[in-house]
Amino acid sequence: MSKIVIAANQPAAKLGLVKAVRDVTGEPLSEIAMKLKIGKTAPIYMAELFLNDHPRRDMEIRALLNAFDAHGVEPYILELLRGETRDVVKNPESARMDKDVLLNILDESIGSFE
Repeated sequence: MSKIVIAANQPAAKLGLVKAVRDVTGEPLSEIAMKLKIGKTAPIYMAELFLNDHPRRDMEIRALLNAFDAHGVEPYILELLRGETRDVVKNPESARMDKDVLLNILDESIGSFE
């Protein structure tokens, strides 16, 4: 099982993205806006993959990545292994995951958790 952490790669101040993130996370707009303005050190989304709620997590991740694309903001994605936290990863760049790799993983798991 992997934990996926998503943030903005660079500070971003786009109201449309803030609203799209809120639609997924339900967090207050002000918190989301603050996190997006901070950038990659302020995750806006964290989820563990391949659990019973995987189909829901899949939809949430895809919605977030689509929102980032629609607003021209590059996502910063980390894959944390079991027991790791974002604060414990000594070299976050080694845990960084490309958006297309994450989407391929999600595509490959379609139908496995329904």
